[in-house]
Amino acid sequence: AGSNEFEITAVNGVGRASKPFVVSSSGPPLKNKPKSGTVSATQVWAVVIGISQYRKSGISLKYADRDAQAFFAFLRSPEGGGLSADHISLLLNENATRESIIKTIGDKLNRAFEDDMVIIYIACHGMPDPVGNEVYFLGYDAKPENLAGTAVSQIDIEKALTRTRAKKKLLIADACHSGSVGLGMRGNYAYLTNK
Repeated sequence: AGSNEFEITAVNGVGRASKPFVVSSSGPPLKNKPKSGTVSATQVWAVVIGISQYRKSGISLKYADRDAQAFFAFLRSPEGGGLSADHISLLLNENATRESIIKTIGDKLNRAFEDDMVIIYIACHGMPDPVGNEVYFLGYDAKPENLAGTAVSQIDIEKALTRTRAKKKLLIADACHSGSVGLGMRGNYAYLTNK
């Protein structure tokens, strides 16, 4: 009821969106207007990832999947914003492959509008590129000896955050580096992670 404006965007099968256009309509006025502050145009979209068990033996973590589950439960709770199931995705262990992480982040962040907020939470192993200045997040199927081909790079995440229309963006990376993964600790790892 009342006057409305709708912003319409067409999205094709590969997630590319058209420029939005606005359609206005007017109808009978609202009989009972909501109190100020009860209606918000801002929506929150989130992807929560936690990987404790890896395909490669010997590199498992203890709490990454549990931390992700706890953060997911918080975002679903009234205190955390009460996100509905279609606004949040949870990828744990074997479901958090490189392909599923990149696809899920792209799909979820592409649904956001300018006034929305997007959240990416990732708890997993993190590793610096042994050659370049890049940090990688290890998905379930990552191979430490082939980070560029099998892990999720910081650039993959940055691209998704750059492409989303949302102006509010939060990335929480709990990326543990362990010597047992197969590469030695590099002095610039903390610098790269913070970057």
